Amino acid sequence: MRIEQHLLALLLLTLLLGGCTTLHVQVDRWGGAALTVPTMADVYVGSHIGWGLGLQTLPHRAAFLAYAPETPYGLGNIIRACLPRITALGVASSEEVEIETLQERLDQERSASAGIYIGDVMFGSWARKV
Repeated sequence: MRIEQHLLALLLLTLLLGGCTTLHVQVDRWGGAALTVPTMADVYVGSHIGWGLGLQTLPHRAAFLAYAPETPYGLGNIIRACLPRITALGVASSEEVEIETLQERLDQERSASAGIYIGDVMFGSWARKV
């Protein structure tokens, strides 16, 4: 399964399980725009390194961490650390983010939801000598 298919499956799973809440979706967009695009994150980096070393790469794997409504998750702290980049790139203003109350608002939204929140996606790549 390609990385794009994993991400689509994640979105569908989140929607089906009811964890796709308004504030969380917006905050995910801010974080994604601040971290992924400008840093040129490469989800295929493991394969590229493996190929460069003459290794045979094995299929990529994706893992998703799901958070129940009562499970604490520090998304607000992640956004706090990224806020200078978020504002510098024009992704969102400080007024939009309201960082001083963001974590509390996220916690309230998640605990009021009947669904789960999928907060972390990790990709792995393996290689072997041929």
